[in-house]
Amino acid sequence: MDSKTIRRALRGGLYLIALTVILFSASPALAQVDFTTDEAAFLARNPDLQFQDFLGKVLTMPEVCANPANSSSNDDCFTPGQILPDISFFAGPSGLPNALVLFNGNFFGNNNPPNVLAANIGGTGDSFDIIFTAPGINAVGLNAGCV
Repeated sequence: MDSKTIRRALRGGLYLIALTVILFSASPALAQVDFTTDEAAFLARNPDLQFQDFLGKVLTMPEVCANPANSSSNDDCFTPGQILPDISFFAGPSGLPNALVLFNGNFFGNNNPPNVLAANIGGTGDSFDIIFTAPGINAVGLNAGCV
């Protein structure tokens, strides 16, 4: 190999290394999650939030609800329009039809607030999923707890 061929090979290798560094160092845009426990500050930063609660009826005992629950739900738990559009509550992965339950306040003396929606896990191991179907949802506040 003459010196000209060696220089070309080195230059080609350097271009390949530079291209590799450029391609793999470009990081994708990642959504940032900001957790806070300061409800007043959160609401001040997000003044136009819609609120979803399940206080449409007085419960004395838990009610089993259709799965998923959304704005078109019409069962013992919800009437059409009671749940905001573009939000759905789902117990999965089983997807069983009655896999959600709406608990009354202070269920079993646990001091939980009234009308808490959760997965009716009863041996299925389902998770409780909240699905937002509208584009551009960038702020969500939850009052989470245990029953």
